[in-house]
Amino acid sequence: FNRCYGAAPEHVALAGGRVNLIGEHVDYPDVQFNNDPVVHLYSMGGAIQNSYLALVAARSDKKIVLCHTAVGEVFTVELAKLAQLEEEAVKQRADGLAMAERSTPVWANHTLGAVALMISSGAPCEGLSLLLTSNVPPGAGMSNSAANCVALGLVFNELYPTLALDTQMKVVTFARDAENSKFGGGHCGWLDQMLIACSKEHMLTKIDYADHSIEHFTSQLPKETQFVALNTNVPHVLAESDYSHRVRELTVGIAFLSKILGENAGGPLLKLSSLNRLIAAVDPANPASKPVRLENIKMGALA
Repeated sequence: FNRCYGAAPEHVALAGGRVNLIGEHVDYPDVQFNNDPVVHLYSMGGAIQNSYLALVAARSDKKIVLCHTAVGEVFTVELAKLAQLEEEAVKQRADGLAMAERSTPVWANHTLGAVALMISSGAPCEGLSLLLTSNVPPGAGMSNSAANCVALGLVFNELYPTLALDTQMKVVTFARDAENSKFGGGHCGWLDQMLIACSKEHMLTKIDYADHSIEHFTSQLPKETQFVALNTNVPHVLAESDYSHRVRELTVGIAFLSKILGENAGGPLLKLSSLNRLIAAVDPANPASKPVRLENIKMGALA
């Protein structure tokens, strides 16, 4: 940090990557956790030793300067141009512009999303010097981007205490919102940020997404048991993968089914009897379905 900026950092934070052992793709969409009856869905995993490091100091020249040592690049944007850069990120993502041709380098998107969120949350930011580095493999399914946003939430809260990120869930929510920002472009659930922010050393972490409750426990597996993660070196960008489409489809689908069935259709609450009722409602051959036209069902789902 001193070599890059000529002074020591004011605050430092470290956030680990994560692995999940069971309970995949159950942490979204939020619509199923906000209806009655309550859906209880669970995951179990923990943070890992590979980490994302963020160091920060305030500056007064209205500039955001990012230096990522693992990538070997520096990126600077003026505060006055942050909103314009944000809109460019949205448009270039939608247009499918090649990563190398975009206005913002791919490694800076989540950091700038966290910066924009911090500023919109009322932090009196006049400029920032940020040093970033990570040995969590990017795009490898170990939540490099979530670790990035958690670490930034921690250092921003120290730099600007008015953010009041004074509980684990407030840090988790900040990090998730940063990933799902216009810069980040994500549609992620709660798993990554919660495992990173809420895990304990040498323990497994169980998450209940209905109420965000956490339970820590010691594994009963034999001590010689080891989990080995293999890096395929085939990176993916979460915001531009099928994952984002799946989140959107499930959000619309669960909300629509819940409205048709008159009950929460999320998670394990969608039973065979409910599906039979739905089939009866959309089957043109069933007299009971005549008030509801199949075309309307399809258009409602698309909407």
